[in-house]
Formats: sequence, C-alpha cells, structure tokens
Amino acid sequence: MVIICLCLFCSLIVVNKLEVAQAVQTKAKSQAVPAKEKIDKKEEAKKYFKKGLLYYELEEYEKARKYFKLAIKNNKKQGIYYYNLALAYFKDGYYTKARELFDKTIKIEPKLSTRALFYQGVMSYELGELNKANDYFAAVEEKEGATNLGLSAQKMVKNIEAELRPPKDWAIFIETGTEANDNVTTEFQNTDYTDQGNYVDLNVLYRPFWCPGLAIDYVYSNLGYQKLSSANVVAQMIKIGSDLSLNPFFYYDYTYTHYWLNARPYYQSKQIKLMLNYQLIPFDLYARTGFFIVGENKYYFPEYYADYHANIYQIGVEQTLFNNLMGKGYYAQSRSKSPDNDYQAMNYSCNWYWELLTGTTFVTDWRYEYRAYYDYYGFNRQDLYQEIMFGIRQAFAEIWEVVLERRNM
Repeated sequence: MVIICLCLFCSLIVVNKLEVAQAVQTKAKSQAVPAKEKIDKKEEAKKYFKKGLLYYELEEYEKARKYFKLAIKNNKKQGIYYYNLALAYFKDGYYTKARELFDKTIKIEPKLSTRALFYQGVMSYELGELNKANDYFAAVEEKEGATNLGLSAQKMVKNIEAELRPPKDWAIFIETGTEANDNVTTEFQNTDYTDQGNYVDLNVLYRPFWCPGLAIDYVYSNLGYQKLSSANVVAQMIKIGSDLSLNPFFYYDYTYTHYWLNARPYYQSKQIKLMLNYQLIPFDLYARTGFFIVGENKYYFPEYYADYHANIYQIGVEQTLFNNLMGKGYYAQSRSKSPDNDYQAMNYSCNWYWELLTGTTFVTDWRYEYRAYYDYYGFNRQDLYQEIMFGIRQAFAEIWEVVLERRNM
C-alpha cells in the first residue's frame, strides 16, 4: 500500500512538471506576440512622426497634427512627439491645447523642458499675461545661460521689464555745464576781426519728454563768450527741436543765435536743420548715420554792414559711433551762400568724446576741421580749424534711463 502511494505521488509530480512546462511555454508564446507588436508600433510611430515633420515644414499644420497624433497613439512615451504636436497647435493659435501638450512634454521629456517653457512664455506674452511670461522666460534664462535660447529669453525678460514699468507720458530733465575751447578761429565779414582766441560757453539744456522712445522735444539755451586779441564776442543761442520716432528717425532743429561784438549787436542768425538718421544698435555699440540739410539766414546790423543779409545752405552727412564709455564721429558738408554766391565751401571734421552715462557726463571733445573756400575765380583760401573742449555736465531727473532704454530697444 505504501509502495502504491509513493508511485502515485511520483506520477503526480511528473504530471505537475509537465503542466508547468506547458504553461511556461504557452506564456512565452503569448508574450512574444505583444513584444513584436510593440516593436512594429514604435516603427509606425516614427514613420508617422516623419510625415508630420514634413507637413510642419510645409506649414500645413492641420495635417502635421494628424500625423503627430498617430505617432503618439503608437508610442505614448516619446516627449518629442508631444512637443511637435504642441508646436503645430501653437502655430495655428490654439494656445489652450498647446499649453496642455507643452506641460505634458515637460513631464515626459525633461530635456525639452526649457524649449517648452520658452513657448509657454511666448503665448503668455502674446495674451498680455506679462508677469506669467516673465516667469517663464526667467526660468529659461536661468537654465540655458549664454545659449541662443537663453539669450533670447534674456531679451524677452528685458522687454517685459520695460513694459511693466509704470507708464511715463513725459519726463523733464535739466542739464547744465561749461565747456572750454582753445585755439578757435573766428572769421568775421570784416577781416579786422579775424582772430584766434579762447572760448568758454555756459549752457542750460531743458528737455521735456513725452512717449519716451517715440518723440522727444528739447529746448537748448547756450551763452558763449570768446576773448580775442582785438575783439570780444558774446553769443546767446536758443535751439528748439524734436526727435520723432525711432529707427530710422527724423528730427529737426530751429536755432536762433544773437551775437554781440565788443558789447554791440553784431549779427543774428536763424537756422533750420532737417535730418534723417539711421540707427544701428548691435548690443552696446550705437551707430548713427545722418543725412542733413540746413538753411540759415544771417542778418548783420547796419553798424557793420548796410542791412546785409546772407543765406547759407548746407547739405551733408555725419556719423557717430559710440558705446557706453566712448564715442567718435565725423561729418562732411558742402556750403554755399546767396544772394552774392561769393563762395562755396567744403568742410570735413572729426571729433572724439568720452561719455559716462551715470548722471554726470564728463566730456572731452577734440575736433579737427578742414575748410576749403571757393569763389567764382576758383580756389580762394583754406583754413585748418581745431577745437579742443573739456567740460562737465550734470543731468537731473531720468534722462539717462530714457536714453539707455532707447539705445537698447
């Protein structure tokens, strides 16, 4: 009886082993089919994704979305599929759906998180959600650093910060200072007064602003004194001008100047200058090229000339290059005088100056100008004109902030 039982037990074990083996084999077969199907689905997903990219490049975003969705259906673990589907929605302005997909991209594929955050910022910016956009761009800037994406985010942060500042419809500043010039040649109509000497001017600059960056009005008042060996000249100049718009921009100046020679009225001048400027602002370098035309009327008092008028016309070009600490520039112009037309002149000058944008401007300016005068008889004379100026000007109020904002736009 015992022997029978043992044999029965052994037979049960064998049967169980066979059953287990069959079960394992069956399970393996059942698992092999889904694994193959998964591989096929991944390949299908890649094919759909490539088709989606093709339509995306062709700017057929609806078709691109169709294939990106099929790619996701076959492989839900690829963040790049969600990212591109989000872009396709973004391009057509479906921001709500794009936001959802960008958020999903960040969860599935951290490597794409900064790109997704950048587009989240763009959408917030376009929807007027400036604070939210600023947070997105700041996060991208922090993570990306000096990469192209990081620099783009940094630029957006600066733009948003400028927009978030309280609106300033106008601002006023006053600038005062002195300038000292040496070896200045002054040519009067009466050759007795052609001389060299030292020149000092005191100036007050008053500028009301409105809509900073779009229009600037300014009033400039200047009092100059020149001590010559044979005469003393005092000049009072008032300039009114306006700078309209940005890049390129147009501005005009109207200048009235009254001269006294040895304390007696000598002549007065009215001048209108029109200029069309082109500004190039790469990073911290500021370059401006201007094309100008000037009309000037001079009236000499009868004590010196019998009701003598001179109309002077100028046309020329000037260029200024500077960064935050240093600048240099030049201008060239052609001048003619009527009604006598007794001379034509060609002028060329260069000047250098230092500028510290800290509220106080320390100015050094050296200008060298070559003047050649022509009359009906040909070449008449030439002059070398040299001016050295040093001065300190103090600005009050918010001028430097406004200037820097305009330069960085």
